[in-house]
Amino acid sequence: MDKALFKTDNTIKIINAQDVGSRKEYKEKYIGKLYCPEHGCNAQLVFAELPFERHSKIFKTHPGSEHSKLCPHRITHDYTGSPTFSSETFSQAISDKHVKSVLDTLYKRNSEPEFSPSASKKRGTVSKHPSKDSTTSLRGRAIASIDKDAAPVVTGEREPTVKKRKSQDIISEDNGRLRGIDGKITHAKIEKTFIELYFETSGKPLSLYFYNSFRDKSNQAYRYIEDLAKLLNETDLTILTCCLGVVENLPDKIQIQIMGPEYITFEGLSIYNYIRLKSA
Repeated sequence: MDKALFKTDNTIKIINAQDVGSRKEYKEKYIGKLYCPEHGCNAQLVFAELPFERHSKIFKTHPGSEHSKLCPHRITHDYTGSPTFSSETFSQAISDKHVKSVLDTLYKRNSEPEFSPSASKKRGTVSKHPSKDSTTSLRGRAIASIDKDAAPVVTGEREPTVKKRKSQDIISEDNGRLRGIDGKITHAKIEKTFIELYFETSGKPLSLYFYNSFRDKSNQAYRYIEDLAKLLNETDLTILTCCLGVVENLPDKIQIQIMGPEYITFEGLSIYNYIRLKSA
């Protein structure tokens, strides 16, 4: 949602998410005072920043708060138990188990010719269908995310799907979305503040970007990425690489920032085990 009703003892007005200057301003001025702008609905809203989305500031429904029956942002279930979604979407975190499953699937579809992804598809537990007249307090259509501000994993509910792409098959709808990517990396760029590993592609360059977020997770892993980058540039080595990251379509290239060592594998191995294997 891009609009909210801001209510205080002295003020009632509609504001845009883009009007909230920062998370600090939200906490100091708006927290606990934002509501659904639809007439007759008193659902409480919260502010969220999605740094990898095109529209990076949104309002979403406060956990535990529900929209009125006639509100377009409410979700109900029809008699079949199938969800009828509102116009609202929200970022939903995925579990470590789901991350590992995506990376394993990407690797196996390259390394095992007979591998069938459908045979091993387990993305969490499928929740039971609600009864005919039931409603749910879900806040919209979940979009898979690894952002720290995403809604937390809900035990017992199916986690949102992470679409998978070959490195040469990224399309326009992937921009700003979390994707699982696989392909061969062939060369690298090493700078003082970042490292890029480049996939083998026939079109627009596609790079994996390692920056502060990755380094903050593990200095050792970042040093290993630098060792790997040097190895790529000094040899004719190509490495099957599988990763999860948000696609960013830049004017001169497509870039995927890797947020931590848990979101990438090399020949099916973590960066730690791959470097140790090469050093043995």
